[in-house]
Amino acid sequence: MTAAEGLDHVFSIIWNSTLKTNITGAVRRYLRPTNSKNEDVTINVLNPIDFEQLQGGIINVNVFVPNPEYSTTVDGKSVRLRDLPNHQRIAILSAFCNLALKFNYDKQKHVLLELQSQNILPEDEQTIINNRVKLTIKNL
Repeated sequence: MTAAEGLDHVFSIIWNSTLKTNITGAVRRYLRPTNSKNEDVTINVLNPIDFEQLQGGIINVNVFVPNPEYSTTVDGKSVRLRDLPNHQRIAILSAFCNLALKFNYDKQKHVLLELQSQNILPEDEQTIINNRVKLTIKNL
């Protein structure tokens, strides 16, 4: 299996999962839609997929969760901020990631998918749920 085929395999699993139906944005290979303010999923190859009899590789699945906007007063002025992560959505989407990626075996393709780690990465105005997925492919 090539790296592109591994990427397509994980894309297909996410495309047919409850994670896809519960986000507000897109599921994409490689890059997030430009200037998106939605909950989006991107899939990338992190470690190369080798070509051994028992192939292995790591796929990165990122879920982008925008921070909610709120109003507050700073120095007597009303301002709109997006600096607090949306913990409720992070918890829900993390659980959907776990359901879709924790363990999946395709008997026809002999591909095992396992969730290796899940990290929550706060960024400016958004939070990323970073999922590292291990692929193991048995070449016949």
